[in-house]
Amino acid sequence: MKPNSYGENKIASTITNALLGAGVRSDLNSWKQEFDRKIRERIEHLAADINDIKSMMQAYFPSPVATADTAISRIIALTDMVKADLSATGEFKKAALRYLNAFQIKHNIDRMLIIAKPSESAVFLAGMAVVEGIATALFFLGGGFTAGIGEALGLGLTISSVNVLLSACVGGFIFGRYWNYGIKCREADTIIKTKRWAARVCAVLTVLAILTLLISSGIVRATGETENISFSFTNLGTAASDFHSLMLWGIGLSFSIISWKKGLSAFSDPYPGLTEASRSVSYFKDETKSLHESFMSYIAELYDTANDDIAVIADDIESTRIDLLKYIQAATNQRELILSAIAQAETEFEAFRAERVSMHQMVNGELPDGHDLAGFDVTGLRAEIPSIEFDTSAFGDGFSAERIRAQNALASANKAAVIAINTAFQRTL
Repeated sequence: MKPNSYGENKIASTITNALLGAGVRSDLNSWKQEFDRKIRERIEHLAADINDIKSMMQAYFPSPVATADTAISRIIALTDMVKADLSATGEFKKAALRYLNAFQIKHNIDRMLIIAKPSESAVFLAGMAVVEGIATALFFLGGGFTAGIGEALGLGLTISSVNVLLSACVGGFIFGRYWNYGIKCREADTIIKTKRWAARVCAVLTVLAILTLLISSGIVRATGETENISFSFTNLGTAASDFHSLMLWGIGLSFSIISWKKGLSAFSDPYPGLTEASRSVSYFKDETKSLHESFMSYIAELYDTANDDIAVIADDIESTRIDLLKYIQAATNQRELILSAIAQAETEFEAFRAERVSMHQMVNGELPDGHDLAGFDVTGLRAEIPSIEFDTSAFGDGFSAERIRAQNALASANKAAVIAINTAFQRTL
C-alpha cells in the first residue's frame, strides 16, 4: 500500500459520508422514523373515525313507547278535565233550561222564542227614518219654509228620526212589549202588574208625544208659524183642512205605526224576559258545543303530534343508519390504504437500503455499517391498525316492534278519549 493510501481512503470515506448524509444506518433510521410517524398519524385518524362510528352505533334515540306514554298521559288528563267541564256546563244548562221552563209555565207562554235580528232591524229603522225624512223635507221645501234643500233635509230627517226613535225604541221596545205583560200569568204578582200598568201609562204618554210632534209639523206646514206654535182649535182646523198637512200627518203616522210594530221584536222577543231566559240556555248550549269541538280538536292534535314524533324518530334512525354505512365504508377504504402503504413502504425501504449499500460499497469497497439494519416491523404495525367490525343490521334493532306497540297504545287511548268525551257531551244534550 502506498504511504498516502490511508489518507486517500479517509478522503473517500468523507466524500461517501457527504454523499450518503450521516451514513447508511442514519439514513435508514431516518427513513423508517419518517414513515413510522406518517403511518401512525393515519392509524390515529382511523382510530378516531372508528370511535366516532362506535359513538354513532351507541346513539340515543327517544323511545317510541315513552313518546306515546307521554301523549297518552296528556290525553287521559285532558279527557278527565273535559268530562268535568262538560258535566259542569251541562248542569248549568239544565238549570237554565229549568228556569226557562218555569218562566214559560208561569207566564203561560206556549210558543217558540222569536229570534230578533238587531243589526237588520237597525238598518230597517234607519231606512224608515231616511225615507220619511225625505218625504217630510219635500213638503217643507215646497211650502217655502226652508232656504234650500239642505235645510229642508235637515228638518225632515230630524222630525223623522225623532218619530222613528220614539215609536220603535221607546214606544215599541221599552213600553209596548210590556202592554200585556203578565196578563196570562198563572200567578201575577204585584211587580208584574206594576210593570204592566206603568208601561201602559208610559206608552200612552209616548203616543201623545208622537202625536204632538206630528200635529206640530202639520200646523207649521199649514200656518207657516215656526215659533210659538199654538195648538188652538183655529190652528188645528187650519191644519186639518190643509192637504199638505194631512199628508204630513198621514206619512208620519204610517211610519210611526210601522216603527212601533217593528220595535216590538226588533231587538228582543216581544215578551219581556223570554229572550233573557232563553239566552242562558243558548249560551250554555253553545258553550258545551264549543268545549266538545275544541277539546276534540286538541286531543286529535296531541295524537297526531305523537305519531309525527314517532315517525321523526324512525327517520332519524334510518338517516343515522345510512350515515353509518357511509362512514364504515370510508373507514374500511382508509384501512386498506394504510395496509397498502405499509406493504409498499416495505418494498421501498428495501430498495432504498440496496441503493445506499451499493453506493457505499462502490466507493469504499466494503459493506457499510447498518447494511444489516432490521426492516419494518410490518407485523407490529399491522397489529396496531384497528379492525372494523360493525354489524349495522342490529342498529335500531327492535324499534319497528316497539313502534307498533306505541302506535297501537296511542290509537287505543285516542279512541277511548273520543268515546268518553262524546258520551259526556251527549249527556248535556
